[in-house]
Amino acid sequence: MTSLQHCDTAHSTYEWASGRDPRAGCTIRFDKASVGYANGYPVDASTTWTAQWRGTGQPNWEDIGDPNQIEGPAFDLPVAEVQSIATAGR
Repeated sequence: MTSLQHCDTAHSTYEWASGRDPRAGCTIRFDKASVGYANGYPVDASTTWTAQWRGTGQPNWEDIGDPNQIEGPAFDLPVAEVQSIATAGR
């Protein structure tokens, strides 16, 4: 399974809490359980950032180098599912 999820600043800085709309944050949807992977789906995460600065008396903003990318440690994410069969009352 290969999936790339991109989140803009508004989504990636949204702090999740119980009762908040999960669609407002950066979320990943899994279509099925991770039973084909011994420890769960392998996940890699990274972020890219840029910065600018302006000193006293400087008329323009200056870029701080090229965009920088930070990669977090890879981890396994177990995903479970429940399947039920509904039948008419007897």
